[in-house]
Amino acid sequence: MMLLVFILVCSATLVMAQEKKAKGKVVLPEAVLSAFKAAYPKAEIKAASKETDKGVTYYEVESIDGKQQRDILYIADGKAAEIEETLDLATLPKVWHRHSAKSFRVPKCSKPKP
Repeated sequence: MMLLVFILVCSATLVMAQEKKAKGKVVLPEAVLSAFKAAYPKAEIKAASKETDKGVTYYEVESIDGKQQRDILYIADGKAAEIEETLDLATLPKVWHRHSAKSFRVPKCSKPKP
């Protein structure tokens, strides 16, 4: 009898966990999906989430396009509100490398004096 109760409790827990997971999946509005595909036809969507800030609902699309990682925040009508892209430092202009080498020097460590 105890075994039967244990199995029923475990089964109910598993079903509830699966329902929660299904509810957590974000379905992007058609306008957002269309805008993303039009702007980045070769990109693959890795994840999507829904956020609300100051009464405005945003849909975040995390994507990868070759080596380019991109996170885009869309409003429900498909307009991009924010775009974050990962940059490869080698693609930046030489002047940036010269400037950053002067501005961001790493201090050398030395042994403390006794």
